[in-house]
Amino acid sequence: FRNSREVGFYDTDGFRLLGKVQLGGTPTGITPSADGKFIIVTQNTPEKILVIDPKQFKIIRQTEAQSGVCAPVFDAERDRIYVCNRWPHTVSAYNADTLEPVWTTPVLREPASAVLDAKRGILYVPNRLTIEPANQDQVHTRISLLDVSQNGKKVKDIRMESGINDYHGMAVSPDGNTIAVLHNYSKFFQTTFQIEWAWMNSSYVTFIDAEKQAVRYIIPLDDVIRGAASPWAVEWTPDGKTLLVCHAGVHELSVINLEEVISHMQFQGNRVSYIDQHEVMGVYRHRVPTGGNGPRSFAQLDTKVVVANFFTDNLGVIDRTALPAQSNPPNPTKTEVKTYALNPDYSLTIENRGEMYFNDAMLSKQNWQSCIGCHPDGRADGINWDLVNDGLGNLKNTKSLLYSHKTPPAMVTGIRPDAEYAVRSGIRAILFTPVDEEQAQAMDAYLKAMRPVPSPYLVKGELSAKALEGKDIFEDSEVGCIQCHFGTYFTDQSLHDVGTAVADDAPHTDWDTPTLIECWRTAPYLHDGSAVTIMDVLTTRNKDQKHGHTDQLT
Repeated sequence: FRNSREVGFYDTDGFRLLGKVQLGGTPTGITPSADGKFIIVTQNTPEKILVIDPKQFKIIRQTEAQSGVCAPVFDAERDRIYVCNRWPHTVSAYNADTLEPVWTTPVLREPASAVLDAKRGILYVPNRLTIEPANQDQVHTRISLLDVSQNGKKVKDIRMESGINDYHGMAVSPDGNTIAVLHNYSKFFQTTFQIEWAWMNSSYVTFIDAEKQAVRYIIPLDDVIRGAASPWAVEWTPDGKTLLVCHAGVHELSVINLEEVISHMQFQGNRVSYIDQHEVMGVYRHRVPTGGNGPRSFAQLDTKVVVANFFTDNLGVIDRTALPAQSNPPNPTKTEVKTYALNPDYSLTIENRGEMYFNDAMLSKQNWQSCIGCHPDGRADGINWDLVNDGLGNLKNTKSLLYSHKTPPAMVTGIRPDAEYAVRSGIRAILFTPVDEEQAQAMDAYLKAMRPVPSPYLVKGELSAKALEGKDIFEDSEVGCIQCHFGTYFTDQSLHDVGTAVADDAPHTDWDTPTLIECWRTAPYLHDGSAVTIMDVLTTRNKDQKHGHTDQLT
Protein backbone atom coordinates (compact mmCIF):
# COMPACT_ATOMS: atom_id res chain seq x y z
CA PHE A 1 0.00 0.00 0.00
CA ARG A 2 1.67 3.22 -1.17
CA ASN A 3 -0.09 5.79 0.99
CA SER A 4 0.07 3.84 4.26
CA ARG A 5 3.54 2.43 3.45
CA GLU A 6 2.58 -1.14 4.27
CA VAL A 7 2.73 -4.63 2.81
CA GLY A 8 -0.42 -6.69 3.40
CA PHE A 9 -0.78 -10.47 3.41
CA TYR A 10 -4.08 -12.16 2.53
CA ASP A 11 -5.29 -15.74 2.31
CA THR A 12 -6.32 -17.00 -1.11
CA ASP A 13 -9.73 -18.37 -0.14
CA GLY A 14 -11.71 -15.40 1.09
CA PHE A 15 -8.89 -12.84 0.78
CA ARG A 16 -8.98 -12.13 4.49
CA LEU A 17 -6.19 -10.00 5.92
CA LEU A 18 -3.64 -12.17 7.72
CA GLY A 19 -1.16 -9.51 8.68
CA LYS A 20 0.66 -6.34 7.70
CA VAL A 21 4.23 -5.13 7.78
CA GLN A 22 4.87 -1.44 8.30
CA LEU A 23 7.57 -0.01 6.06
CA GLY A 24 9.70 3.03 6.64
CA GLY A 25 9.22 4.34 3.12
CA THR A 26 7.10 4.13 -0.02
CA PRO A 27 7.05 0.64 -1.60
CA THR A 28 8.25 0.59 -5.22
CA GLY A 29 8.38 -3.12 -5.98
CA ILE A 30 7.74 -6.56 -4.54
CA THR A 31 8.60 -10.13 -5.52
CA PRO A 32 8.66 -13.49 -3.74
CA SER A 33 11.59 -15.87 -3.49
CA ALA A 34 11.29 -18.99 -5.62
CA ASP A 35 10.21 -21.11 -2.65
CA GLY A 36 7.92 -18.42 -1.23
CA LYS A 37 9.74 -18.41 2.10
CA PHE A 38 10.48 -14.70 1.96
CA ILE A 39 9.32 -11.57 0.16
CA ILE A 40 11.63 -8.92 -1.29
CA VAL A 41 10.43 -5.31 -1.19
CA THR A 42 12.08 -2.15 -2.51
CA GLN A 43 11.19 1.22 -1.03
CA ASN A 44 12.00 4.88 -1.58
CA THR A 45 12.36 7.74 0.91
CA PRO A 46 14.49 6.28 2.35
CA GLU A 47 15.82 3.92 -0.31
CA LYS A 48 16.09 0.38 1.01
CA ILE A 49 15.82 -3.27 0.06
CA LEU A 50 13.84 -5.29 2.59
CA VAL A 51 13.41 -9.02 3.09
CA ILE A 52 10.16 -9.98 4.83
CA ASP A 53 9.16 -13.26 6.46
CA PRO A 54 5.54 -13.79 5.28
CA LYS A 55 4.74 -16.14 8.17
CA GLN A 56 5.97 -13.86 10.94
CA PHE A 57 4.98 -10.63 9.11
CA LYS A 58 8.37 -9.28 10.01
CA ILE A 59 11.30 -7.58 8.28
CA ILE A 60 14.23 -9.97 8.76
CA ARG A 61 16.89 -8.21 6.68
CA GLN A 62 17.34 -4.80 5.12
CA THR A 63 20.00 -2.68 3.51
CA GLU A 64 20.38 0.82 2.13
CA ALA A 65 19.97 1.10 -1.63
CA GLN A 66 20.56 3.57 -4.44
CA SER A 67 18.30 6.42 -5.52
CA GLY A 68 15.02 5.33 -7.10
CA VAL A 69 15.46 1.65 -6.27
CA CYS A 70 12.60 -0.44 -7.68
CA ALA A 71 11.57 -3.56 -9.60
CA PRO A 72 13.26 -6.36 -7.62
CA VAL A 73 13.95 -9.65 -9.42
CA PHE A 74 14.91 -12.84 -7.58
CA ASP A 75 17.45 -15.26 -9.09
CA ALA A 76 17.19 -18.62 -7.31
CA GLU A 77 20.08 -20.27 -9.18
CA ARG A 78 22.60 -17.60 -8.20
CA ASP A 79 20.94 -16.56 -4.92
CA ARG A 80 20.81 -12.97 -6.10
CA ILE A 81 18.41 -10.05 -5.93
CA TYR A 82 18.55 -7.64 -8.87
CA VAL A 83 17.10 -4.14 -8.62
CA CYS A 84 16.77 -1.14 -10.91
CA ASN A 85 18.14 2.16 -9.64
CA ARG A 86 16.02 4.51 -11.69
CA TRP A 87 17.67 7.88 -11.08
CA PRO A 88 21.39 7.02 -11.34
CA HIS A 89 20.49 4.81 -14.35
CA THR A 90 22.04 1.63 -12.98
CA VAL A 91 21.15 -1.96 -12.12
CA SER A 92 22.52 -3.63 -8.99
CA ALA A 93 22.84 -7.19 -7.71
CA TYR A 94 22.77 -8.17 -4.03
CA ASN A 95 23.45 -11.42 -2.24
CA ALA A 96 19.99 -12.68 -1.26
CA ASP A 97 21.21 -14.12 2.06
CA THR A 98 23.28 -11.19 3.30
CA LEU A 99 22.06 -8.28 1.13
CA GLU A 100 25.69 -7.44 0.48
CA PRO A 101 26.13 -5.62 -2.86
CA VAL A 102 27.71 -7.77 -5.57
CA TRP A 103 27.84 -5.57 -8.67
CA THR A 104 26.36 -2.44 -10.23
CA THR A 105 26.11 -1.86 -13.98
CA PRO A 106 25.25 1.41 -15.74
CA VAL A 107 22.45 1.19 -18.28
CA LEU A 108 21.05 4.12 -20.29
CA ARG A 109 18.14 6.01 -18.76
CA GLU A 110 15.52 5.41 -16.09
CA PRO A 111 15.42 1.63 -15.72
CA ALA A 112 12.20 0.84 -13.85
CA SER A 113 11.38 -2.77 -14.77
CA ALA A 114 13.32 -5.95 -15.44
CA VAL A 115 12.89 -9.65 -16.11
CA LEU A 116 15.36 -12.53 -15.96
CA ASP A 117 15.90 -15.05 -18.74
CA ALA A 118 16.99 -17.71 -16.23
CA LYS A 119 17.85 -20.23 -18.96
CA ARG A 120 20.59 -18.00 -20.39
CA GLY A 121 21.37 -15.81 -17.39
CA ILE A 122 20.36 -12.59 -19.14
CA LEU A 123 18.57 -9.74 -17.37
CA TYR A 124 16.39 -7.64 -19.68
CA VAL A 125 16.14 -4.00 -18.57
CA PRO A 126 14.11 -1.46 -20.59
CA ASN A 127 15.24 2.17 -20.50
CA ARG A 128 12.00 4.13 -20.19
CA LEU A 129 13.19 7.30 -21.93
CA THR A 130 15.39 8.11 -24.89
CA ILE A 131 19.02 9.23 -24.74
CA GLU A 132 18.72 10.88 -28.17
CA PRO A 133 17.86 14.44 -29.22
CA ALA A 134 14.16 14.83 -29.92
CA ASN A 135 14.42 17.07 -33.00
CA GLN A 136 14.90 14.24 -35.47
CA ASP A 137 12.60 12.06 -37.53
CA GLN A 138 13.14 9.00 -35.35
CA VAL A 139 13.60 8.80 -31.59
CA HIS A 140 14.47 5.44 -30.06
CA THR A 141 14.60 3.89 -26.63
CA ARG A 142 16.57 0.74 -25.90
CA ILE A 143 16.41 -2.42 -23.82
CA SER A 144 19.69 -3.25 -22.08
CA LEU A 145 20.74 -6.90 -21.73
CA LEU A 146 22.99 -7.78 -18.79
CA ASP A 147 24.80 -11.10 -18.35
CA VAL A 148 24.31 -11.91 -14.66
CA SER A 149 26.86 -14.75 -14.85
CA GLN A 150 29.52 -12.15 -15.72
CA ASN A 151 28.82 -9.67 -12.93
CA GLY A 152 26.17 -7.84 -14.89
CA LYS A 153 28.29 -7.17 -17.98
CA LYS A 154 26.18 -5.45 -20.61
CA VAL A 155 25.78 -7.75 -23.61
CA LYS A 156 23.94 -5.35 -25.89
CA ASP A 157 21.26 -2.68 -26.16
CA ILE A 158 18.31 -3.63 -28.35
CA ARG A 159 17.22 -0.51 -30.22
CA MET A 160 13.43 -0.45 -30.25
CA GLU A 161 11.25 0.98 -32.97
CA SER A 162 11.00 4.77 -33.03
CA GLY A 163 8.28 6.09 -30.71
CA ILE A 164 8.31 3.19 -28.23
CA ASN A 165 8.57 4.36 -24.63
CA ASP A 166 7.09 4.09 -21.12
CA TYR A 167 7.75 0.40 -20.53
CA HIS A 168 5.99 -1.45 -17.73
CA GLY A 169 5.34 -5.19 -17.39
CA MET A 170 7.62 -7.94 -18.71
CA ALA A 171 7.40 -11.73 -18.66
CA VAL A 172 9.27 -14.81 -19.85
CA SER A 173 7.33 -17.53 -21.68
CA PRO A 174 7.01 -20.92 -19.94
CA ASP A 175 9.50 -22.47 -22.38
CA GLY A 176 11.97 -19.67 -21.64
CA ASN A 177 12.39 -18.70 -25.29
CA THR A 178 10.36 -15.48 -25.55
CA ILE A 179 10.31 -12.23 -23.60
CA ALA A 180 7.11 -10.16 -23.63
CA VAL A 181 7.48 -6.42 -23.07
CA LEU A 182 4.58 -3.99 -22.61
CA HIS A 183 4.96 -0.40 -23.74
CA ASN A 184 3.42 2.71 -25.20
CA TYR A 185 3.94 3.71 -28.83
CA SER A 186 3.94 7.47 -29.41
CA LYS A 187 3.16 8.66 -32.94
CA PHE A 188 4.84 12.01 -32.46
CA PHE A 189 5.30 12.43 -36.21
CA GLN A 190 1.57 13.18 -36.57
CA THR A 191 -0.11 16.48 -35.71
CA THR A 192 -2.43 16.08 -32.73
CA PHE A 193 -5.65 17.18 -34.43
CA GLN A 194 -7.47 13.90 -33.71
CA ILE A 195 -7.33 10.88 -31.40
CA GLU A 196 -9.25 8.21 -33.34
CA TRP A 197 -7.49 5.20 -34.87
CA ALA A 198 -4.64 5.34 -32.35
CA TRP A 199 -3.54 8.63 -33.88
CA MET A 200 -1.35 9.78 -30.99
CA ASN A 201 -0.65 6.95 -28.56
CA SER A 202 -1.33 3.23 -28.73
CA SER A 203 -0.51 0.17 -26.65
CA TYR A 204 1.70 -2.69 -27.77
CA VAL A 205 3.45 -5.85 -26.66
CA THR A 206 6.84 -6.60 -28.16
CA PHE A 207 8.06 -10.20 -28.25
CA ILE A 208 11.82 -10.74 -28.10
CA ASP A 209 13.50 -13.96 -29.23
CA ALA A 210 15.58 -14.90 -26.18
CA GLU A 211 17.98 -17.08 -28.18
CA LYS A 212 18.68 -14.47 -30.86
CA GLN A 213 18.28 -11.54 -28.44
CA ALA A 214 16.33 -9.66 -31.09
CA VAL A 215 12.78 -8.44 -31.60
CA ARG A 216 10.60 -11.17 -33.08
CA TYR A 217 7.40 -9.18 -33.58
CA ILE A 218 5.39 -6.24 -32.25
CA ILE A 219 1.65 -6.66 -31.78
CA PRO A 220 -1.03 -4.03 -30.98
CA LEU A 221 -3.19 -4.43 -27.90
CA ASP A 222 -5.90 -1.95 -28.92
CA ASP A 223 -9.10 -2.61 -30.84
CA VAL A 224 -9.88 -0.74 -34.07
CA ILE A 225 -12.15 1.87 -32.48
CA ARG A 226 -11.25 1.53 -28.81
CA GLY A 227 -7.91 1.80 -27.07
CA ALA A 228 -6.47 -0.46 -24.38
CA ALA A 229 -4.33 2.19 -22.74
CA SER A 230 -1.55 1.74 -20.20
CA PRO A 231 -0.72 -1.98 -20.37
CA TRP A 232 0.92 -2.48 -16.99
CA ALA A 233 1.48 -6.16 -16.15
CA VAL A 234 1.79 -9.32 -18.24
CA GLU A 235 2.04 -13.09 -17.74
CA TRP A 236 1.64 -16.25 -19.76
CA THR A 237 -0.62 -19.00 -18.53
CA PRO A 238 1.40 -22.10 -17.57
CA ASP A 239 0.56 -23.87 -20.85
CA GLY A 240 1.97 -20.95 -22.85
CA LYS A 241 -1.16 -20.62 -24.98
CA THR A 242 -2.74 -17.56 -23.38
CA LEU A 243 -1.28 -14.15 -22.62
CA LEU A 244 -2.75 -12.10 -19.78
CA VAL A 245 -2.34 -8.31 -19.74
CA CYS A 246 -3.85 -5.83 -17.30
CA HIS A 247 -4.55 -2.35 -18.68
CA ALA A 248 -4.33 0.29 -15.97
CA GLY A 249 -5.83 2.98 -18.20
CA VAL A 250 -9.08 1.19 -19.06
CA HIS A 251 -9.40 -1.05 -15.96
CA GLU A 252 -9.47 -4.32 -17.85
CA LEU A 253 -7.68 -7.64 -18.09
CA SER A 254 -6.94 -8.90 -21.59
CA VAL A 255 -7.18 -12.67 -21.98
CA ILE A 256 -5.48 -13.29 -25.32
CA ASN A 257 -5.46 -16.49 -27.36
CA LEU A 258 -1.89 -15.90 -28.42
CA GLU A 259 -1.59 -18.79 -30.85
CA GLU A 260 -4.62 -17.62 -32.84
CA VAL A 261 -3.53 -13.97 -32.79
CA ILE A 262 -0.07 -14.72 -34.13
CA SER A 263 -1.30 -17.18 -36.75
CA HIS A 264 -3.76 -14.63 -38.17
CA MET A 265 -1.46 -11.60 -38.13
CA GLN A 266 0.34 -10.55 -41.29
CA PHE A 267 3.85 -9.33 -40.58
CA GLN A 268 6.17 -7.04 -42.50
CA GLY A 269 9.55 -7.67 -40.96
CA ASN A 270 8.85 -7.68 -37.24
CA ARG A 271 5.93 -5.27 -37.50
CA VAL A 272 2.26 -6.00 -38.02
CA SER A 273 1.01 -4.72 -41.37
CA TYR A 274 -2.23 -3.05 -42.48
CA ILE A 275 -3.29 -0.48 -39.87
CA ASP A 276 -1.71 -2.77 -37.29
CA GLN A 277 -4.56 -5.26 -37.65
CA HIS A 278 -6.28 -4.30 -34.42
CA GLU A 279 -9.29 -6.29 -35.61
CA VAL A 280 -7.34 -9.56 -35.24
CA MET A 281 -6.62 -8.86 -31.59
CA GLY A 282 -10.29 -8.09 -31.01
CA VAL A 283 -11.50 -11.45 -32.32
CA TYR A 284 -9.15 -13.59 -30.24
CA ARG A 285 -9.09 -11.58 -27.03
CA HIS A 286 -11.48 -11.02 -24.13
CA ARG A 287 -11.41 -7.62 -22.41
CA VAL A 288 -12.61 -8.26 -18.87
CA PRO A 289 -13.37 -5.43 -16.41
CA THR A 290 -11.31 -5.85 -13.23
CA GLY A 291 -13.88 -4.48 -10.80
CA GLY A 292 -11.86 -1.41 -9.87
CA ASN A 293 -9.71 1.44 -11.11
CA GLY A 294 -6.08 1.20 -12.15
CA PRO A 295 -5.14 -2.50 -12.32
CA ARG A 296 -1.35 -2.61 -12.11
CA SER A 297 -0.56 -6.18 -11.10
CA PHE A 298 -2.13 -9.61 -10.92
CA ALA A 299 -1.47 -13.18 -9.85
CA GLN A 300 -2.69 -16.49 -11.22
CA LEU A 301 -4.36 -19.03 -8.94
CA ASP A 302 -5.03 -22.04 -11.17
CA THR A 303 -7.63 -20.75 -13.66
CA LYS A 304 -8.43 -17.66 -11.62
CA VAL A 305 -6.70 -14.32 -12.03
CA VAL A 306 -6.50 -12.01 -9.01
CA VAL A 307 -6.04 -8.40 -10.09
CA ALA A 308 -4.93 -5.59 -7.77
CA ASN A 309 -6.69 -2.30 -8.58
CA PHE A 310 -4.40 0.53 -7.50
CA PHE A 311 -6.70 3.51 -7.05
CA THR A 312 -9.72 1.69 -5.62
CA ASP A 313 -7.67 -0.47 -3.23
CA ASN A 314 -9.50 -3.67 -4.08
CA LEU A 315 -8.96 -7.06 -5.69
CA GLY A 316 -10.90 -8.35 -8.67
CA VAL A 317 -11.06 -12.12 -9.13
CA ILE A 318 -11.72 -13.39 -12.67
CA ASP A 319 -12.27 -17.04 -13.62
CA ARG A 320 -10.83 -17.62 -17.11
CA THR A 321 -12.88 -20.77 -17.57
CA ALA A 322 -16.12 -18.82 -17.14
CA LEU A 323 -15.50 -16.58 -20.16
CA PRO A 324 -17.82 -17.07 -23.15
CA ALA A 325 -16.50 -18.76 -26.26
CA GLN A 326 -16.71 -15.58 -28.35
CA SER A 327 -15.64 -12.06 -27.48
CA ASN A 328 -17.54 -8.97 -28.58
CA PRO A 329 -14.92 -6.42 -29.64
CA PRO A 330 -14.41 -3.68 -28.72
CA ASN A 331 -16.86 -4.14 -25.85
CA PRO A 332 -15.85 -5.65 -22.52
CA THR A 333 -16.71 -9.30 -22.01
CA LYS A 334 -19.59 -9.79 -19.61
CA THR A 335 -18.60 -12.17 -16.84
CA GLU A 336 -18.74 -12.29 -13.06
CA VAL A 337 -15.92 -10.47 -11.30
CA LYS A 338 -15.76 -10.93 -7.56
CA THR A 339 -14.28 -7.97 -5.72
CA TYR A 340 -12.69 -7.72 -2.29
CA ALA A 341 -12.06 -4.38 -0.59
CA LEU A 342 -8.60 -4.14 0.92
CA ASN A 343 -9.08 -0.81 2.64
CA PRO A 344 -12.84 -0.24 2.97
CA ASP A 345 -12.54 2.73 5.32
CA TYR A 346 -10.22 4.72 3.06
CA SER A 347 -11.55 7.50 0.85
CA LEU A 348 -9.59 9.22 -1.88
CA THR A 349 -8.35 12.73 -1.21
CA ILE A 350 -8.80 15.31 -3.95
CA GLU A 351 -5.11 14.86 -4.81
CA ASN A 352 -5.57 11.07 -5.08
CA ARG A 353 -8.63 11.57 -7.27
CA GLY A 354 -6.64 13.91 -9.47
CA GLU A 355 -3.91 11.32 -9.91
CA MET A 356 -6.58 8.73 -10.72
CA TYR A 357 -8.14 10.97 -13.38
CA PHE A 358 -4.69 11.85 -14.74
CA ASN A 359 -4.08 8.12 -15.33
CA ASP A 360 -7.59 7.27 -16.54
CA ALA A 361 -7.93 6.69 -20.29
CA MET A 362 -11.68 6.15 -19.86
CA LEU A 363 -11.90 9.95 -19.77
CA SER A 364 -10.60 10.19 -23.34
CA LYS A 365 -12.51 9.68 -26.56
CA GLN A 366 -12.43 5.97 -27.47
CA ASN A 367 -10.12 5.35 -24.48
CA TRP A 368 -6.87 5.71 -26.43
CA GLN A 369 -4.81 7.58 -23.87
CA SER A 370 -4.66 9.37 -20.56
CA CYS A 371 -2.48 12.29 -19.53
CA ILE A 372 0.39 9.91 -18.73
CA GLY A 373 0.62 9.09 -22.45
CA CYS A 374 2.84 12.18 -22.75
CA HIS A 375 3.43 12.99 -19.07
CA PRO A 376 4.46 9.77 -17.28
CA ASP A 377 4.50 10.40 -13.52
CA GLY A 378 3.45 13.96 -14.35
CA ARG A 379 6.81 14.61 -15.99
CA ALA A 380 7.88 14.39 -19.65
CA ASP A 381 8.22 11.63 -22.26
CA GLY A 382 11.32 13.15 -23.90
CA ILE A 383 9.53 13.50 -27.24
CA ASN A 384 8.62 16.43 -29.51
CA TRP A 385 4.93 16.84 -30.41
CA ASP A 386 3.15 19.07 -32.90
CA LEU A 387 0.26 20.49 -30.87
CA VAL A 388 -2.33 22.59 -32.66
CA ASN A 389 -2.47 25.34 -30.02
CA ASP A 390 0.31 27.44 -31.57
CA GLY A 391 0.36 26.60 -35.27
CA LEU A 392 1.24 23.52 -37.29
CA GLY A 393 4.58 21.99 -38.24
CA ASN A 394 6.46 23.35 -35.22
CA LEU A 395 7.15 20.37 -32.98
CA LYS A 396 8.18 21.13 -29.41
CA ASN A 397 9.51 19.03 -26.55
CA THR A 398 7.13 17.84 -23.83
CA LYS A 399 7.51 19.77 -20.58
CA SER A 400 7.42 18.34 -17.09
CA LEU A 401 4.36 19.48 -15.15
CA LEU A 402 6.23 19.78 -11.85
CA TYR A 403 5.43 23.22 -10.38
CA SER A 404 3.61 24.19 -13.57
CA HIS A 405 0.87 25.79 -11.46
CA LYS A 406 3.49 27.93 -9.73
CA THR A 407 5.26 29.11 -12.87
CA PRO A 408 2.85 30.57 -15.45
CA PRO A 409 2.57 30.89 -18.39
CA ALA A 410 2.15 27.29 -19.56
CA MET A 411 3.59 25.65 -22.70
CA VAL A 412 7.03 26.59 -24.03
CA THR A 413 5.56 29.35 -26.21
CA GLY A 414 3.54 30.71 -23.30
CA ILE A 415 0.41 30.18 -25.39
CA ARG A 416 -1.60 29.17 -22.29
CA PRO A 417 -1.83 31.82 -19.54
CA ASP A 418 -1.52 29.30 -16.70
CA ALA A 419 -1.58 25.60 -15.86
CA GLU A 420 -5.26 25.63 -14.91
CA TYR A 421 -6.10 26.78 -18.43
CA ALA A 422 -3.68 24.22 -19.90
CA VAL A 423 -5.24 21.32 -17.96
CA ARG A 424 -8.68 22.10 -19.31
CA SER A 425 -7.35 22.69 -22.82
CA GLY A 426 -5.58 19.34 -22.65
CA ILE A 427 -8.81 17.57 -21.72
CA ARG A 428 -10.57 19.15 -24.70
CA ALA A 429 -7.80 19.05 -27.31
CA ILE A 430 -5.70 16.00 -26.35
CA LEU A 431 -8.22 13.68 -24.68
CA PHE A 432 -10.94 15.02 -27.01
CA THR A 433 -13.62 14.99 -24.36
CA PRO A 434 -15.75 17.67 -22.63
CA VAL A 435 -14.29 19.18 -19.48
CA ASP A 436 -15.72 17.93 -16.20
CA GLU A 437 -14.80 20.70 -13.76
CA GLU A 438 -14.64 18.38 -10.74
CA GLN A 439 -12.13 16.20 -12.57
CA ALA A 440 -10.13 19.21 -13.78
CA GLN A 441 -9.93 20.69 -10.28
CA ALA A 442 -8.79 17.34 -8.91
CA MET A 443 -6.06 17.15 -11.57
CA ASP A 444 -4.98 20.66 -10.57
CA ALA A 445 -4.73 19.50 -6.96
CA TYR A 446 -2.67 16.44 -7.92
CA LEU A 447 -0.23 18.45 -10.01
CA LYS A 448 0.10 21.08 -7.29
CA ALA A 449 0.89 18.35 -4.77
CA MET A 450 3.75 16.86 -6.81
CA ARG A 451 7.14 17.34 -5.20
CA PRO A 452 10.61 16.99 -6.72
CA VAL A 453 12.61 13.81 -6.33
CA PRO A 454 15.94 14.53 -4.58
CA SER A 455 18.74 14.64 -7.11
CA PRO A 456 20.86 11.46 -7.22
CA TYR A 457 23.89 13.73 -7.59
CA LEU A 458 23.58 15.09 -4.06
CA VAL A 459 26.13 13.85 -1.52
CA LYS A 460 24.39 13.02 1.75
CA GLY A 461 21.65 15.42 0.75
CA GLU A 462 24.00 18.31 0.03
CA LEU A 463 25.69 19.80 -3.03
CA SER A 464 29.04 18.21 -3.85
CA ALA A 465 32.20 20.29 -3.95
CA LYS A 466 32.01 20.38 -7.75
CA ALA A 467 28.36 21.43 -7.63
CA LEU A 468 29.23 24.28 -5.26
CA GLU A 469 31.77 25.51 -7.82
CA GLY A 470 29.03 25.34 -10.43
CA LYS A 471 26.68 27.30 -8.17
CA ASP A 472 29.20 30.15 -8.00
CA ILE A 473 29.48 30.21 -11.80
CA PHE A 474 25.69 30.01 -12.17
CA GLU A 475 25.29 33.05 -9.92
CA ASP A 476 28.06 35.05 -11.65
CA SER A 477 26.42 38.07 -13.30
CA GLU A 478 28.94 37.95 -16.16
CA VAL A 479 27.81 34.43 -17.07
CA GLY A 480 24.17 35.46 -16.79
CA CYS A 481 22.30 32.28 -15.79
CA ILE A 482 20.87 33.92 -12.68
CA GLN A 483 19.34 36.77 -14.68
CA CYS A 484 16.53 34.50 -15.91
CA HIS A 485 16.77 31.48 -13.61
CA PHE A 486 16.28 32.94 -10.14
CA GLY A 487 13.99 32.69 -7.14
CA THR A 488 12.31 29.68 -5.58
CA TYR A 489 11.55 28.05 -8.93
CA PHE A 490 14.59 29.29 -10.88
CA THR A 491 12.54 31.10 -13.53
CA ASP A 492 11.60 34.69 -14.34
CA GLN A 493 8.37 33.37 -15.94
CA SER A 494 9.13 35.36 -19.10
CA LEU A 495 9.80 34.62 -22.76
CA HIS A 496 13.24 35.10 -24.31
CA ASP A 497 14.98 34.62 -27.64
CA VAL A 498 17.89 32.33 -26.76
CA GLY A 499 18.95 31.77 -30.36
CA THR A 500 17.50 28.29 -30.82
CA ALA A 501 14.54 29.01 -33.13
CA VAL A 502 14.57 27.59 -36.65
CA ALA A 503 12.43 28.30 -39.72
CA ASP A 504 9.74 25.76 -38.76
CA ASP A 505 9.20 27.58 -35.45
CA ALA A 506 7.96 30.77 -37.14
CA PRO A 507 6.44 33.03 -36.02
CA HIS A 508 7.77 31.94 -32.60
CA THR A 509 11.28 33.00 -31.63
CA ASP A 510 10.95 33.49 -27.86
CA TRP A 511 10.53 30.69 -25.33
CA ASP A 512 9.28 30.53 -21.77
CA THR A 513 12.03 30.23 -19.16
CA PRO A 514 11.59 26.77 -17.59
CA THR A 515 12.09 25.96 -13.95
CA LEU A 516 15.39 24.20 -13.35
CA ILE A 517 14.01 22.08 -10.52
CA GLU A 518 14.53 18.42 -11.45
CA CYS A 519 16.46 19.43 -14.56
CA TRP A 520 18.69 16.43 -13.88
CA ARG A 521 15.85 14.20 -15.19
CA THR A 522 14.20 16.30 -17.92
CA ALA A 523 16.53 15.78 -20.92
CA PRO A 524 16.51 16.46 -23.80
CA TYR A 525 16.56 20.22 -23.30
CA LEU A 526 15.41 23.43 -25.02
CA HIS A 527 12.11 24.03 -26.79
CA ASP A 528 12.92 21.49 -29.49
CA GLY A 529 14.70 18.86 -27.42
CA SER A 530 17.85 19.42 -29.46
CA ALA A 531 20.25 19.42 -26.49
CA VAL A 532 20.87 15.96 -25.03
CA THR A 533 22.82 17.31 -22.06
CA ILE A 534 23.07 20.57 -20.15
CA MET A 535 26.60 20.82 -21.54
CA ASP A 536 25.01 20.93 -25.01
CA VAL A 537 22.70 23.74 -23.84
CA LEU A 538 25.72 25.80 -22.78
CA THR A 539 27.97 25.01 -25.75
CA THR A 540 26.80 23.60 -29.09
CA ARG A 541 23.31 25.13 -28.74
CA ASN A 542 24.57 28.52 -27.54
CA LYS A 543 26.88 29.58 -30.34
CA ASP A 544 25.47 33.12 -30.46
CA GLN A 545 25.80 33.56 -26.68
CA LYS A 546 22.13 34.53 -26.35
CA HIS A 547 21.62 31.92 -23.64
CA GLY A 548 24.17 33.19 -21.14
CA HIS A 549 27.80 34.08 -21.75
CA THR A 550 29.40 30.65 -21.65
CA ASP A 551 32.08 30.64 -24.36
CA GLN A 552 34.77 31.60 -21.82
CA LEU A 553 33.99 28.63 -19.56
CA THR A 554 36.19 25.54 -19.57
